[in-house]
Order: sequence, then structure tokens, then C-alpha cells
Amino acid sequence: MASQKTRDLRAVSSARTVHELTSTNVGTGANIQPEVAMMESLIERLGLPRSHKSLHQATIAGLPVELTSRLAKELSIEACVVAGWVGIAPGASLMTPAEGDAFCRLVNLVDVLMSVLGSDQAAATRWLTSPNIALGNVQPVSLLSTEVGGRAVRRVLLAIEYGLPV
Repeated sequence: MASQKTRDLRAVSSARTVHELTSTNVGTGANIQPEVAMMESLIERLGLPRSHKSLHQATIAGLPVELTSRLAKELSIEACVVAGWVGIAPGASLMTPAEGDAFCRLVNLVDVLMSVLGSDQAAATRWLTSPNIALGNVQPVSLLSTEVGGRAVRRVLLAIEYGLPV
């Protein structure tokens, strides 16, 4: 049976996830002070729609591949690396729905990861690309092409964030 503290942490985690996914888009944050920009979600900084319905529609229609460049800038890596993680074919201008879905999973994971690591881009990239024992010794980023894989990665990250067993 889970302790009260564990149940409380799960409730906070669920509430945080719901908040991150349902807030409305307020812009890209270009004119916001650095301290405020750090509190702004990655979804906002990338300019993605924040409501479930709008993000779903945009994903089905095809997210612009240029979003990989924005995410790469956030992580201080090359855009082709992010495109490779998501499985985007070279020369594409729009992501397929599957690629867009994987990209959105990556963005949500990076948002939580940056929060846990205090916005350390190098540490975030290292965590994403290093084999993880809790994930069967595979790189977390390699599991993001499916919803099941994304949930497994998120579960490990949330356990780390809240000091819970993996």
C-alpha cells in the first residue's frame, strides 16, 4: 500500500501534467525576462498549441519540421539530431502524424527533464542519450516513437524527480 506522501506526490505529478497539457498558448516568450522565460513551459517557448484539441489538430495536419530547430536551440544541439530522434526524413517540411506525436512526447519529456535538472541542457541531452538501466539499458530517446515507450521514460523521470523507486 502506498504511503500518504507517495499518494500526494502522485497527485502533484498528475496535476502538473494536466496543467502543462491544458494551459492556453500565450506566445513564444521572446519579450519575457530570462527569469520568467525559465518558468514558461517549453511548449510555450516553441510556439506549439497548448490545448489538447489544437495540438491534436496541428499534429494530424503536420507540424512544421522547423520546430526541431527550435527544440535543438533549447538543448544547444544540432537540429538534425532532434530530427533523427523523432525519425524525420531529410528534406521534409512537415512531420507526419507519427513523427509529430513523437516530437510532442519529446517536448513534454524535455520540459520535465529541464525542470528536474535546473535547465542544464548538456545534462538533459546526456540523460536522453545515455543507456538507462531502468529502461532495459536503452537510451530514453529511443523509446519515444511509441506512446508505451514514452510512458516508460516519463515514469522513470518522474521517479527520479520525486525520489521514488524506479
